[in-house]
Amino acid sequence: MEKYVGIDVSKDTLDVCVIPGEESWKVKNDEEGIKADVPGEKLIKNI
Repeated sequence: MEKYVGIDVSKDTLDVCVIPGEESWKVKNDEEGIKADVPGEKLIKNI
């Protein structure tokens, strides 16, 4: 089954959603927020 990742970019946050599925999360849109809250393995695991 194919999976898709959508990322909504705003000034303050990144909203990430993986479909199909119910997983989504929000992180601060800065270097520290991205490094701390969106490890590459979390994205790879869900794709």
